[in-house]
Amino acid sequence: MALDKRFLSIDDLTHMPVPLWSVEGLFEVNSLTMLSGPPGNYKSFLVLDWMLCCACGMKWQGRSTTPARVLYVLGEGKASLLKRIKAWMDHHHPTPDQSNLIMENFRISFEVPQMAMKSSVDNMLSQLEAEQYHPTLIVIDTFARSFVGLDENAQKDVGLWVEQADRLRQLGYTVIFLHHTKKNTEFGLQYRGSSAILGAMDTAMTLSKDQSGKIKLSVVKQKDHEEGAPIYMVAKSANGTEGSCVLLPTIKKDIVLPEYAGGADTNEVNQVASDLILDNDFDSDSKRAQELMTRFGLGFEAAKKRIARARGLNMDEVTS
Repeated sequence: MALDKRFLSIDDLTHMPVPLWSVEGLFEVNSLTMLSGPPGNYKSFLVLDWMLCCACGMKWQGRSTTPARVLYVLGEGKASLLKRIKAWMDHHHPTPDQSNLIMENFRISFEVPQMAMKSSVDNMLSQLEAEQYHPTLIVIDTFARSFVGLDENAQKDVGLWVEQADRLRQLGYTVIFLHHTKKNTEFGLQYRGSSAILGAMDTAMTLSKDQSGKIKLSVVKQKDHEEGAPIYMVAKSANGTEGSCVLLPTIKKDIVLPEYAGGADTNEVNQVASDLILDNDFDSDSKRAQELMTRFGLGFEAAKKRIARARGLNMDEVTS
């Protein structure tokens, strides 16, 4: 096999595995990714959304995901994590099989490894081995918590951090780091710290929020692909989950959609509902309703109604 060789021919390269998207169009399996933005701009909400979708193989906003075992390592927001997960579950209505996969494939740690110290990373890996949990996707929330006592502007310190981050990638992990941007936004959002941090990443994204509350996800670095157009979202408060929310897509940056904003683009929603009925990737109308719900921010019952109307049925006739 080509990957067993140290020195590869061009022909060997043609037989190497084709890279897989962890989340289609955003970041690949076995890569280093940085998601950055000002505090309070929903970075943790977004990365939790990605992780739960990957843990059960659910699409993220219509984009395919590669199923993964996930480890979420966080040093901030511990108290709110459970209600954020509950809000996500209540909104997305995972099937029983998907819920079981999340229980099996999602783990949390509040002990953030110091990424510039090989011994600290070794300790995390040995603890995972001891508990026989082998993740393929690791999220470190945040960069600063994994870099305590060091200077993020010092190339030597950052170089030690990069060495261990790249070591995890070489071991086969997909690793996402959450990071803060500089406070001065005169020249737009910029990553804090040495340029070596951004240089080490395969993918880098920023998350920003305007005065109207519209959230913008921009890919600012994509090592092997085009960056693609920005993705726009809004935060919807979760019913019965005080202080939590879910992130919902908007179709255009200047349109806030359906029931959380007072005014849906009815024709577009109905067209997508009709298209979903013809899509054989969905084995039930209930799952088609979940997809419609995710794309447009509809409630589950409202999405079921749209699917039923597209079939010319009453809502209680929608297949489960």
